[in-house]
Amino acid sequence: IMRFHIDDEITQYYGAQAANLISFLLTHQGSGSLTSFYKHKRWAKSIQTLLNFSGSGIIAYDVTINLTNEGYDNYKNVINAFFKYVDVLRNEIAGGISEHVISNFTRIKELEFRFNQIGDILSFVVDMSSSVRLYSVKDILTGSFLLSSPDKRLYQKMIDALNPGNILVLFKSCNEDHIGKGTLKDKWCGARYKIVKDVELDCLVPIDGSLFHLPRPNIFVPSKFSIASERRKSSMTVPQLVFSSKT
Repeated sequence: IMRFHIDDEITQYYGAQAANLISFLLTHQGSGSLTSFYKHKRWAKSIQTLLNFSGSGIIAYDVTINLTNEGYDNYKNVINAFFKYVDVLRNEIAGGISEHVISNFTRIKELEFRFNQIGDILSFVVDMSSSVRLYSVKDILTGSFLLSSPDKRLYQKMIDALNPGNILVLFKSCNEDHIGKGTLKDKWCGARYKIVKDVELDCLVPIDGSLFHLPRPNIFVPSKFSIASERRKSSMTVPQLVFSSKT
């Protein structure tokens, strides 16, 4: 887990969806993505992101990378590749995010809201209660989904928070070999752990930043949801040959 402290202004102006947009770009799995690169190297299986609200003005942005055994052995390269990709995002934001990226993100979030399942009532009420302190009353349901006011400045502020000087790295593993020597032992649960104050991000494998790019236009994001009219019944009683190949 890579944890970054972010300014609460990013969540106050939720209409820009700054954290969600950066998460969308970090976790996409198409060509040129960070996930695709990790899988090609066999370093990681997936990437997830999460906003953690610890208190007023205390907001953490967590990037969780599910490492393979090879990924644990190359964790410095995993972190280095992450920041290479962040540099690509930073340059894209500085020049203006492509219209198709904003369009894809907006449509996908609209679909998530439209087809969101309420699920367990108790969990839904708890979520809505938590949303009261984040969104205005009229936006409690839509605040975490809909992009209403894009803001390049907030996107830049969000991506600038993802830097090596603003990071806490947490490693979790059931394999004791990944922990290494010099471990401490938790006095309550007996779990072994180790604290390393500074991690030198010396790159063992050169990583070419040109391998990364933002998502391409996605033609498979649906835009029409009307029910197709019933097809006219055919008068055929036997099958007809539609196409015949030479082979």
